[in-house]
Amino acid sequence: MNELDKYLDLVKYNYDPEWQTIEVDGDLKPRDYLNFAKQDIEEVEGSRSLINAFLNAKRALHYQIDLLIEAYGYKSHKNRNTFPAKQEYCKKCGIVSPGILDKLNKVRNDIEHDYTVPTKSEVDDFIDVVELFLAATDRFFYRLPDNIVFPGLDEDYQDQFNDIYNVKLVQGMGKVIVSRQIGDTEQQETIAAPSEEFFMWCSFLSKCTQ
Repeated sequence: MNELDKYLDLVKYNYDPEWQTIEVDGDLKPRDYLNFAKQDIEEVEGSRSLINAFLNAKRALHYQIDLLIEAYGYKSHKNRNTFPAKQEYCKKCGIVSPGILDKLNKVRNDIEHDYTVPTKSEVDDFIDVVELFLAATDRFFYRLPDNIVFPGLDEDYQDQFNDIYNVKLVQGMGKVIVSRQIGDTEQQETIAAPSEEFFMWCSFLSKCTQ
């Protein structure tokens, strides 16, 4: 972990990132459900429109999170199929700031009660915070981290970066491959979820490709 710390400290350094995309199967995308939610709450008044708006916004949220965490390998190892577990995985991978997730969770919990009708104000707030989440994470669908190539760095950093030259996220597999140059020998190390080092490298990759 001490080795990783020096890279995290230099996360704002001008690395040479490469990206991949997340493919979405099917006709509908998360933002389509968000648009349905907005239409539901604007076009019709009453309990039915409020419930439909909330459910469609919730679908947008869950769909987006599922797509993101699957790209980071959520299904590659045993995980609970619950929203809090998925949300925690999202946070640990550095996909979105903890502040947005905390706000999202609070609004969701405030209005999600069995057999109750949310108020328009509650649904409006939920739609707003889901839109904020989508806006903060849409970039991953066309800028999902692939490789971080450590370029020829200036003399101030040469000693710190003389071994690792590439870090790669293997989409959907829950693996990060770290490539090293040790003398004339190239070595690769695979770091897999759910190790804490895997999540730290994912967070590093996410920040470097912003």
